[in-house]
Amino acid sequence: GIEDDCLIHYEIVYKSEKYPLSGIRHFQNEEPTILSRFNLIVPKDLQVIYYDSPPGILDTIKKIPVQSQKMALYTFAKRNLLAQEREAFMPSSFHYSPALAYSITISKDKEELVASWGNISRWYFQTIKRHFAPTSQMKKLAKKLTKECTEEKEKMEKMFYFIQSHFKVSFPSRSIFDQAQTIFKRQVGSSAEVSGVLYGLLKSVGIEATPVLVPHREKVIQVPEVPMLDWFSHLLLKVDLRGEELWLDPYYGTNSVNCISQQY
Repeated sequence: GIEDDCLIHYEIVYKSEKYPLSGIRHFQNEEPTILSRFNLIVPKDLQVIYYDSPPGILDTIKKIPVQSQKMALYTFAKRNLLAQEREAFMPSSFHYSPALAYSITISKDKEELVASWGNISRWYFQTIKRHFAPTSQMKKLAKKLTKECTEEKEKMEKMFYFIQSHFKVSFPSRSIFDQAQTIFKRQVGSSAEVSGVLYGLLKSVGIEATPVLVPHREKVIQVPEVPMLDWFSHLLLKVDLRGEELWLDPYYGTNSVNCISQQY
């Protein structure tokens, strides 16, 4: 909560040992702050991976046992913060104002559940593959769009430009998806959902695409070594056709094949 004397205290109590928890906590806000503190109370057997930005900006980082022998308290704090000010073309707040990225993960003896880049990417892309498997509607549309095409690249372009002109991306990528048929019907979704529909259309005609998660470079210049999906806001597709590498980004209405915004 935020108190009258500008003391900010935010706390998360996490008790699950089955799923990792991650996030980004910003310490600076629109008002000058005497003390901003962030606590994580977690089972002591879990690991907390964290990265402070800019490095070394946190006044307090310590692990403290709590009343329960099974829990541990991690507390992060920053004192005497000025009001946050933003101007045009300033870098992301994560890189110039006090912030903390954290990931709570299980011990390494359960390797398949550890919050690692390998496990996170494997889970995410398996989810894309399963969630956006071609539906009957996708197969019907793909057949209609490509019925006069003789080359795979021509088929790919037909479906890419159809998605680009008929579907709207209304918010950044995320790790929770609506049902493929729901997205297909409303023609609006996140970056990942719209790219997922294109993924399903391509697969309907035997074209394999590789999903590629990318961060917004104005928000995070270099991804820190804290494995989590929070860094990434956009999903591209990469297709290899007869040795030619092609990149697809249906997010931008004026884009063409192999045209990716500089912010990614």
